[in-house]
Amino acid sequence: MSGTHAHLGELDGLASTMRNGASSLDSSSPAPAAPQAGTPSEAIAGVMAMLTMSAAGIVEGMNAVADEVAAGRNLYDEVDHTNAGDIGKTAPEMPR
Repeated sequence: MSGTHAHLGELDGLASTMRNGASSLDSSSPAPAAPQAGTPSEAIAGVMAMLTMSAAGIVEGMNAVADEVAAGRNLYDEVDHTNAGDIGKTAPEMPR
């Protein structure tokens, strides 16, 4: 038999891993206060702010990916069950 076969449990696990990773990154320690490094202190504080914003973007992206994986998993499951039901209507003697 050819075609696509999805392991729904693996897709659930992937979405969960993405969400757990995002949660872990989001709950990490806050950035330390900007160092007193004289003239470059402002630049260092700017870099730290950009890193914090980047981490927030990564968290948002990981959660979005997890949502898409979960939605794809649910769609696959729904379509698979619908198709199996349709086959049963047209060929009840065929195994499902």
